[in-house]
Amino acid sequence: MGKMAAIEAFIWLRKEPKSMKALDVIGRLMNDIVSHKFEQLRHHCPSSVECYMNQHGLSKKLTLKDFEKILEDAWKDLNEECMRQTDGPRDLLLRILNFSRVTYLFYKHGHGYTKPEYVKDDVRALFLDPIPV
Repeated sequence: MGKMAAIEAFIWLRKEPKSMKALDVIGRLMNDIVSHKFEQLRHHCPSSVECYMNQHGLSKKLTLKDFEKILEDAWKDLNEECMRQTDGPRDLLLRILNFSRVTYLFYKHGHGYTKPEYVKDDVRALFLDPIPV
């Protein structure tokens, strides 16, 4: 990461900026939303979906509705930090934003990390059939 990985960047990250918290929320919730059913078949540890359902006494449907709102708020926080001047390095903030975008891309139709057919059309659209400018 070159000059971006200076001590100032690490100091900024230790302050737990909104953008980093948003990335954590987006990654965790989107992963759990698409994989919790499969994980339960393997008797995996409870995901955030099951934990939230138990903690709040909600159905799966209501839990996923709440998660949509939590994800929306995380995207708002991330966008807000990108739009306003922060004390963190801009290049690092853009990497956090891009990682969030990739996370969304890989989970929006299913678990794209383990089933690449879920992202095949998006990858094709980005790299093989780009929109002419």
